[in-house]
Amino acid sequence: MLHRFEGDKGRSPLVEAIAKQRITSGNHALAEEIADLIALRAVPAGTTLIEQSSEDNDLFLIFEGEFEISVDGVVVAKRGAGDHVGEIAAIQPALKRTATVVAKSDAVVGKLTESIFADIGDRYPTVYKAIAQQLAGRLLQSNKPAGPKRAK
Repeated sequence: MLHRFEGDKGRSPLVEAIAKQRITSGNHALAEEIADLIALRAVPAGTTLIEQSSEDNDLFLIFEGEFEISVDGVVVAKRGAGDHVGEIAAIQPALKRTATVVAKSDAVVGKLTESIFADIGDRYPTVYKAIAQQLAGRLLQSNKPAGPKRAK
């Protein structure tokens, strides 16, 4: 899977995959720039990409595959192509990781270090807006009641 995004032949598919990311909102100039800076990585199924409470702070863009997000051992979400993971630690580098992210299938991600991500965010503030919108949506979802309660 990784080979689809590598080398000269992989450049166009890589840029397109980056442009489809929610944080780029289809901005091809931004996608081209990220393509020059991103570190591609194959992630085999079962691999832990991010460990809760760890102190690393890279952001990962998911190009292929599916990941489960768990907090304190409880699966709380799934993420796939077009999504990103690791944004909280990338935005607030002093914070430890808030969740564990495990590949449920073979996957391909692109890693942006916190410093590269911060530089991109400074020049393309819409990246932060997209992340804020996603975080707000997740917060609203987590605050929803578990479901209607039935009268006895």
